[in-house]
This record gives sequence, structure tokens and C-alpha cells, in this order.
Amino acid sequence: MSCSGCHNPAGGAISSLEGRPAENIRNALLYYYQDTEGTTVMHRMIRGYSEADIDAISAYLGEEAEP
Repeated sequence: MSCSGCHNPAGGAISSLEGRPAENIRNALLYYYQDTEGTTVMHRMIRGYSEADIDAISAYLGEEAEP
């Protein structure tokens, strides 16, 4: 997945997604998705997904984060 390339436990300056609840991830992704003025890598990447995709991604990453 493209997310884990940057957001992994060894990611350094970029926050890991490990241990984050699905709802937290979903809210962050929706922020980037709905911010039409944003120009970061996250803004550009998330625009390629639908809200249903964002829900699925969040659920997957949230499941992966649980012990």
C-alpha cells in the first residue's frame, strides 16, 4: 500500500499509522480529501479516492493497527 511507504514505524519525521483507530485515520483522510486548496502530497494522493475508498482504507489500516 502506498500509505506504508511513508507512514510506517521506521518512517522518521512522518507519523506512523500503527496503533491509530480507524476513525482517527478516516477523519484525517477526509480532511485532506475535503480541503480543495491543499497542495501537499497527501492532498494530491487522496483526491484519487472516493469517500467509500477512504472508509475502506481506514477500516483496513485500523484493523492492521489493532493488537
